Amino acid sequence: MTVTLATGVKVMYPEDIVNYKRASPKRTQTSFNIRPFQVADTKTIQDVYLEAHNSFIFPAFEAGLQKPYINVPALLFVHCLTTITESLYIGIGLLFILVVGVYLSYRVKFMNHLNHSMTTDLHDIENFYQCGSDESSFWVAEIAGKVVGFVGMKQRDSTTIELQRLTVAPQYRRRGIGESLCRNVISFYKRKKFQQLILECTEVHFAGKSLYAKLGFNIDERIAAPFALSAITLEHYSLNLT
Repeated sequence: MTVTLATGVKVMYPEDIVNYKRASPKRTQTSFNIRPFQVADTKTIQDVYLEAHNSFIFPAFEAGLQKPYINVPALLFVHCLTTITESLYIGIGLLFILVVGVYLSYRVKFMNHLNHSMTTDLHDIENFYQCGSDESSFWVAEIAGKVVGFVGMKQRDSTTIELQRLTVAPQYRRRGIGESLCRNVISFYKRKKFQQLILECTEVHFAGKSLYAKLGFNIDERIAAPFALSAITLEHYSLNLT
């Protein structure tokens, strides 16, 4: 079966879901292969996921400092203490401590998320995504045999599939790999007659959010998830596959 993507690139989908190839956009001059997950990929996937998501800690911290419900109370507290003690140095010192506390709070929150990922689905990808009776799946993108990106798909009900763990190694970003992975699973699950694709990401996944908008996803809701001195905004997206 041949499916024509929006870019005009034709992708062959054999009925037994074997490997296929797709050339990335001409501007990148990079080619890569997208195929189903193999058990031997597990360690590389875990390493890429940890590296990629560690890079989101500081952007999340920066975004947090701009949230009024984080910076306004902190500044008011510092102002009051400075007024009471009549010492600017104490105020500046306390502000520094608060900023460090906010950063550590975001770091702990992200590390908790990463630890959860490493001990759940990414610990046993085959059983979580490929060995059930449903239509879940896991795909990897590779360049010269090296895994550089991946995406998991988890069936939620008879009509809904959820996109999870979309990740591209930092050094291989901006080459169309993430977009190709998404277009692959969108086409694949349209053929499977699913009606809706959903996903969740944070406010600081800027490249992902731009990609989801390009692919036609809608934002259904935003939810603040507070933790200690931090607060991550989770965004829920959906795409109609019919």
